Amino acid sequence: MIKPILIKLFNDPSVDVRSEASNCFRKINNENINDYTDLVRAFIYSPAFIDNSGDLMYALDKIEILPDNILDVCEQFFIIAGSDASDITTETSGTAFIVSNLVFKLYGKTKEQKIKTKCLNLIDNMIIGDYEQVQNKLIEYER
Repeated sequence: MIKPILIKLFNDPSVDVRSEASNCFRKINNENINDYTDLVRAFIYSPAFIDNSGDLMYALDKIEILPDNILDVCEQFFIIAGSDASDITTETSGTAFIVSNLVFKLYGKTKEQKIKTKCLNLIDNMIIGDYEQVQNKLIEYER
């Protein structure tokens, strides 16, 4: 199967190889999102995630109903991104905007209180981190 090969490539010493492997997420859609669970988990804890998180985030942003484990992806993004997520001069800030969309989408669609609480905790952390995108999303969400 291709998953073990991709996982190995996510950890390759070559930045170019890791980048190419990250392109696999472009094929995620509403019908196959659950098939990617193991691959996503391996990706977020690999060196490939550091430079290529946007590949996954932009693909996830198109998914209508996100699995709850996507919250782990969002949390890991902010751990790695740090202050770059709030610096509008960085590409990371653009990805942070997509991540905030994912968190609010999960919050709005989940019925599980545990997931809602995790979403709110992440939103709180984004506010503390002064991520401008979150302020905008809060205003939008309140309407």
